[in-house]
Amino acid sequence: MAGDGYGTLDGDKGKAPKNFRLEWAIALLFGSYEITVSYLLVIISMAYYQKEEITEETGILTNLCGSLLPDWKSVAVIFTFYTLVYAGVIFLNTLFIRSTRRLMGFTVSTWQILLHPFCRLIIGLLTFFLTCGFSETTAELKPINRLSYILCQVVMVVDAGFCICFTYLSMRPNEDQLSRVTTLWGARQLIITQFKYAIIVCFLSTHVNVIVQVMMIFAGNTFIYICWFQLVRSERKNKNIYKEEQPIDVNSNQS
Repeated sequence: MAGDGYGTLDGDKGKAPKNFRLEWAIALLFGSYEITVSYLLVIISMAYYQKEEITEETGILTNLCGSLLPDWKSVAVIFTFYTLVYAGVIFLNTLFIRSTRRLMGFTVSTWQILLHPFCRLIIGLLTFFLTCGFSETTAELKPINRLSYILCQVVMVVDAGFCICFTYLSMRPNEDQLSRVTTLWGARQLIITQFKYAIIVCFLSTHVNVIVQVMMIFAGNTFIYICWFQLVRSERKNKNIYKEEQPIDVNSNQS
């Protein structure tokens, strides 16, 4: 651990040191990918919104969350705030990833470690409200909306757990545990992204060919993997710089 943040972590016995800056940049890359897909899923669910009629027998709505968003003004406020938080997180993550790739930064401060998980938790809460507010739709799409609703709840619980873990590790630093949690955090985001893609395919299957959707998902995943590969290459350049700057023992070259 460096004086102003986490940088190169000492590896286990017999293993090379870990570049925590790179690990965190990869986690942010997967996180940006997931919240982008989530943002798209919210827009699609809003597009398929259809006001449900009040039944004569019960006199109440039968949607998932009732009248959570009573009017379009509240919808506009929540969605605007959601968009601003999403754009802010994407902007900050992009700056961090670009600086990591260009070798302009070598450490991760505590506030950077805590910022992304807590922002993700806020995004999850806003996604939950919007998903509930636009849960009314046609009978064919109601099961899909319910799956999206359940996935949103699961993601919020998991994100809350990661926020607790990162908060605990910021108060009681443990480099090995921090590296493991960060790796799990990145894997969790990549896995959840595929589940959200599956729900999007179910939504759009009546209007867009499934093969076309699968090709678009494949293109998105390929783009993220290319960015991942470029980040890994930046670590190799970093190692080469250190090797070039390492002093050479002149006496060792004399025979």
